[in-house]
Amino acid sequence: MSETILPAGSIVVMDKGFQKFNQYQAWTEKEIGFVTRLYKNGKFEIIENFKLEEISEDGVIKDCKILLSYTCQKTKKIETTTVRLVAYKDPETGNELAFITNLFKIKAITVCMLYKCRWIIEPLFKQIKQNFELTYFLSDSENGIKTQVWIALILNLLFSVWHKITKEVEDFSTLVKVAAKNCGSYVNYLKFIINPTILIADVKVNIRKVQLELFGNLKGGAFLNST
Repeated sequence: MSETILPAGSIVVMDKGFQKFNQYQAWTEKEIGFVTRLYKNGKFEIIENFKLEEISEDGVIKDCKILLSYTCQKTKKIETTTVRLVAYKDPETGNELAFITNLFKIKAITVCMLYKCRWIIEPLFKQIKQNFELTYFLSDSENGIKTQVWIALILNLLFSVWHKITKEVEDFSTLVKVAAKNCGSYVNYLKFIINPTILIADVKVNIRKVQLELFGNLKGGAFLNST
């Protein structure tokens, strides 16, 4: 993380696994913002409490400036950095989360929402890796890796659209698995997902219910007529 070059005004959002507190101070000096979770055993001292606004609506239960203490890895001495602490209580679950940031000019709820947006990315990464073979790369070259990632992103987008079209009658992973087995069949993929029993009976009397129906809007039906 320390080797990443970021321009001033950037905002880094990360989980609490990153504990290089001296990096927080370095980012602050370079005018780079950050938002992360407060480590469970983090030691701090409250310097100033800020006034809370619309606490019952937003779920923010604490907003203050703190002095965060940490042990410098190089000098092994106790050092400190000044950050903002925002505590949030989820109105639905009652779970409490504590965030630290060096962004003092934005609303407390905005700090919470920035971290929430980061979490949205995690399920996306998990979905792509589990369904589109990104657990390992097929190439060692930069272009090869980029190509594989782009293909996975395009496939994920297509299946997300199909997931909505079929009104989520099956879970996402099932759609991908069915497509992998169904590509060479005479059964139309989307119609099979929506109503498999009727379509299997129908395909016996109408062989034109094939995959190329996915491209039925093509002028002249060139694909279907080519056979």
